[in-house]
Amino acid sequence: MADKLSKMRDAAGPLMPVHNNGGLFEDTSKSNSTLRSVSNIETKKVSRQRFTVNLRDDVIEQARTAVYYTPGLTLSSLVEKALKAEVEALEAKRGNPFPAIEDGKLSPGRPVKIRSEE
Repeated sequence: MADKLSKMRDAAGPLMPVHNNGGLFEDTSKSNSTLRSVSNIETKKVSRQRFTVNLRDDVIEQARTAVYYTPGLTLSSLVEKALKAEVEALEAKRGNPFPAIEDGKLSPGRPVKIRSEE
């Protein structure tokens, strides 16, 4: 039983520490101040979808470690920021944004290699 529990803990990765609240609320532990209202913070609903990729183990571990030690950071937000920054860099190098994909979808899997005829 202990061995099974140990394997489950190893598979789950490091436990997340208790982080501060990122300044969203006032610290009430030292005074009787009240919490600031969350409703005054502008929230923008953005559509999200699952995006599965295969990454090297060392990259995943480095990202998890960065999230673990950065209060308020999530793995999703880290990946989103990095991906957006890289696409914007590619567009800047290209000189303009990439055009929309005609049918709106990419084919899953690896790109088809085009062999040159010799």
